Amino acid sequence: MRAGLALPTALAAMLAACGGDAGPARGASDPPPPATAIALAIDRGPDSGRYEAASGDALCTEGLVGPRTWGVQYSRPPALGRLGSVQLIVTDTAALRLDVAFGGLTDGRGYSIETRPGTRRAAGRATAVSRDSGPMRLLEVRGSTADGVGIEAVVRCRRVRQVSAAHSGLHY
Repeated sequence: MRAGLALPTALAAMLAACGGDAGPARGASDPPPPATAIALAIDRGPDSGRYEAASGDALCTEGLVGPRTWGVQYSRPPALGRLGSVQLIVTDTAALRLDVAFGGLTDGRGYSIETRPGTRRAAGRATAVSRDSGPMRLLEVRGSTADGVGIEAVVRCRRVRQVSAAHSGLHY
């Protein structure tokens, strides 16, 4: 065996013996994993289908509209038939507001679910789970709009911005 291969070969053998993987290391040109990743499913209507969105920016917040609340604000330039916006607020009691928009401001469609108590526009029904999953915050929503359009959203937040509601100017 060549001397230059002895250490890498020994390291790979040790990792294999411990159940590890000496797979390829991430190179300098490999993109980092997104800070925020969204998987969305709409079960009927003109926007029926599965959608994915990701951002290198930390779009997830904790505490923006009150203690123990989590939120996501994803937006991109509007285009006909394309996912343009996902806005989500989940409280520690699993009450939530979810708004999803497709297309532009004048030709787009929107879907909303609002289950927070005390709001004037309660609409639809949903369940929400917010939990830590390893190094990330995971927000999962399953529900339907008042018109019966089913929506499932899973948001993976690798970075979460901590914000105090007292400093945000927003109130729940």
